[in-house]
Amino acid sequence: MVTYLVGTDGAEASEIIATFLNDIAEPGDQVEVVNVLTNSDVDAAEAGEEALTAFEEGFEVDAEHRCRQLNRGRSPAEEMLEVADNVDADRLVTGLRQHSRTERIISGSVSQSLIKRIDRPVTLVPLPSYTVAEEPDASTEPTGE
Repeated sequence: MVTYLVGTDGAEASEIIATFLNDIAEPGDQVEVVNVLTNSDVDAAEAGEEALTAFEEGFEVDAEHRCRQLNRGRSPAEEMLEVADNVDADRLVTGLRQHSRTERIISGSVSQSLIKRIDRPVTLVPLPSYTVAEEPDASTEPTGE
């Protein structure tokens, strides 16, 4: 049995992560899904609930799962770390999106914070807004001559 801890911040991420887990999770596994609010904004709470519903609707494996929203005034990374310990998660799964330099400076990245502080495997599932850096075309690289 594997215990997965899923962190989600929106319906799109939930759908993509649920599809990913449909391919790797097995009956008998446990999946804990959390959406962390960082303030008391009603719109953010509703969007979080939509994210949890999207996961429930997209997750097709006959595995025990629980979805919940947390609003205890801590950062998403801090909440994920505590929940990971509480449920003895074997693996964390979260979405990966591209952030602008300004976004990284102001708010950081939950994924980056988790990787720096976690003591168990983390799976980052690329979201459509994430772009992979392409390697330079060999024909346009300087030859050094």
